[in-house]
Amino acid sequence: MILFCNFFVFKKIDSTQTYALSMAKKKSTLPFCVVADYQSQGVGSRGNSWENAEEALLFSYAFCKKDLPKDLPLQSLSLYVGVILKDFFCNLGEKDLWVKWPNDLYIGEKKVGGILTQSVGDICVCGVGINLISSKYGHFQKINLTKQKKATIQEFLFFFFKYPSWKEIFSKYRLEFHRNFPYHFHHHNQKFFFENATLSEDGAIMIGNEKIYSLR
Repeated sequence: MILFCNFFVFKKIDSTQTYALSMAKKKSTLPFCVVADYQSQGVGSRGNSWENAEEALLFSYAFCKKDLPKDLPLQSLSLYVGVILKDFFCNLGEKDLWVKWPNDLYIGEKKVGGILTQSVGDICVCGVGINLISSKYGHFQKINLTKQKKATIQEFLFFFFKYPSWKEIFSKYRLEFHRNFPYHFHHHNQKFFFENATLSEDGAIMIGNEKIYSLR
């Protein structure tokens, strides 16, 4: 378990993920975490930009790939991070939080956040964005973290760096995968419904004979 993490805190930055990736390429001391109140060019998944809410939890953290549990399929790292995030915030009181496959956080039917995972050699960089207050998008309903962002992130990282096994995380996610069923996704320019997909042991979904790890 890791008990210490270097923090770099900004009021405003172009992107915590971009900054963290540049630090990873420079071989900065691990683990580290980049936190910002506001992003001017936030990076979302599938090449999208992150649109700012009035208040959000925005951070990217980096750690050694070798520290991850041996049974974790790296292709499912975003799902692994998502389930740990969900457990952490559910413990704080946001009970209806769930993970929409493979890397989005939802409360009920509204997206409140997302996860982006990337690698630089033997370093993993995980970016997290969660809406705390928003008049336009989904946001947290039960807990108010606007005045304790860094402390909350520190607590989450302590929670994450316990590195629960993939088996433990997957067994939890398998039980809630059905919450994806009302939704669809596009793959190879075709529309598919999650209710017609099968969740594999490695975190991928199966459509017919094709295994899919992410939506690009």
